[in-house]
Order: sequence, then structure tokens, then C-alpha cells
Amino acid sequence: MDAVRILEDEVREVVRRQGVDPQREGERVRLLIHEAVSDYESRSLVSSLPPLDDAGQARQDLYDCIAGLGPLQRLMDDPGVEEMEV
Repeated sequence: MDAVRILEDEVREVVRRQGVDPQREGERVRLLIHEAVSDYESRSLVSSLPPLDDAGQARQDLYDCIAGLGPLQRLMDDPGVEEMEV
């Protein structure tokens, strides 16, 4: 399991436990993600957890998955994308 997937599971659990609404409390989700990534980086130095390659990108990916539309969020945020087909 890769680092971002582990973090996603951890953050989703905290969001559920604290009763956070990701759609309405985006800044709170960002704070939870920031705290989780910082904690993960510390833990990965002294354990067998897989290393986190790019913390900034991980934070954005986590936010997109938890409070956004997952992989579609980047397309939604890109002003050059005018339409999407399924």
C-alpha cells in the first residue's frame, strides 16, 4: 500500500470520527490533512511505512479525494477544460 493511500484511510477515519462535512468544511479538512501528513512523515522516519515522495502533492491529492471529486477535481479546476465525456 502506498503512502497516499494509507494517509487517505487515516484522514477519512478522522473526518468520520469528528463528524466533519468535507463539502462544507473544506478548510477544516485541509487542516486535518496537513496534520496527518506531518505526523505521517515523522512516523515514516522511524517505522516501516512507505516514504512520502512529495508532501505538497500528497496534500492536494488527499484533499481532492476527500473533499473534491477525486481524480476529476483537477479537470474541474483546469480553466482549459471546457467539457468532459463519460
